Amino acid sequence: CWLGTCFLGVTFQECSSERFAESYSDWFEKILRNLQQGPSSLQLVTVVSCTSMSDLFARLAKFLNLKKEASSFAGRVVEPLLLLLNENGPVADEAIDLLRTVIKLYPSSVNRHYNKVESTIAAKIMSTEVNVKLSKKFARVLAMLPSVRVSEGTWSLMIQKVLIGINNLLNDAFVGLEEEKKGREIMMLLVPPGNDPPPVLGDQVKLGGNLHVTKKFGVFTVPTISALAHCCCMMLTSYYPVQVTVPGRALIALSRRVLLVDGSLRNKLFPSTTSLHQELICFELPSLHSSFLDLLHATIKGMRR
Repeated sequence: CWLGTCFLGVTFQECSSERFAESYSDWFEKILRNLQQGPSSLQLVTVVSCTSMSDLFARLAKFLNLKKEASSFAGRVVEPLLLLLNENGPVADEAIDLLRTVIKLYPSSVNRHYNKVESTIAAKIMSTEVNVKLSKKFARVLAMLPSVRVSEGTWSLMIQKVLIGINNLLNDAFVGLEEEKKGREIMMLLVPPGNDPPPVLGDQVKLGGNLHVTKKFGVFTVPTISALAHCCCMMLTSYYPVQVTVPGRALIALSRRVLLVDGSLRNKLFPSTTSLHQELICFELPSLHSSFLDLLHATIKGMRR
């Protein structure tokens, strides 16, 4: 099954247009059955099925007369993919690549699944079981999600939710290491007085699981902040079909907030800020500073002024 699916993937790329148009529907059904078996299927078969399905959609996109049917096929793949995204390792890696292909080529097919996709991706970014490389891959797909429902409001809501998520995580990370009001000031830029805050990114996910507080910082907090910052970078520097208003003041204030922290204690009123926590912060600061220098660069590039 694994070998046959590999050969199908090569066939999609190499066969003649006539042969492809004659057989693509049957081929799609065969690979979809592999994906629908979900986590119970052999990992190798699932992984190569995702890869071959991406090859199928890439070839289908060249047939403009088949666009409607291709979009229908893409819509049928989304639900099985969401189950596979809950896996770890190579399965999640290939599944997120396939979802990226679907969103890029057939964004309308994801429309009715929009909230589920956002929730699943956000949960993976905020998971302690995902490595940094895979977490950033999820963040890039989250940045693409507003292209499913193209409007200024969709884009603005997504970046607002991501920035609020980052700010809340920084509130926990920087206790005792900065002025207490920093987080509130940025929140007021993101949600002006009198406005209702947006829904939490991806609904309410359990942040960091049941990890011990010291392990949680290095394994969850910093990687999640970096991944969400990377999502913002992608949103700011990628093409979007309509003009949007960039929350420039909030982006710069958030970057400044991180870059000003040097690891020294600012307030003696926080006995909970232990020397161990301070050491952890100092160890992770170069990574955080790097992420937010990237965000500052993306802000300048995206706003062009």
